[in-house]
Amino acid sequence: MRASGSGGVLKYGHEIAARLGPWTIMRNDENDAFVFDAPIIGRDAFWIAQHPLSLIVQIGQAEWTWSNVAPAIDEVGGVRLVLSGRPIAAAL
Repeated sequence: MRASGSGGVLKYGHEIAARLGPWTIMRNDENDAFVFDAPIIGRDAFWIAQHPLSLIVQIGQAEWTWSNVAPAIDEVGGVRLVLSGRPIAAAL
């Protein structure tokens, strides 16, 4: 399975920790999880260091939220997340 979108956010509570650019989600068959990759287009140094963070992206006509994610941020400003569990989906 593969999905992609144009942007999303990482949040700590109601605070935006990072704004994300175009993203992809791919299924990792080894551990039955999903791997999320995106560039960070803006971030708040304080909020991005807080935990737990939530990932929020739009997929189709729904907003999907994964809670308690731990981002791995690379040196060029990209973020990778291993998503486990089911997201919460809300219609837009």
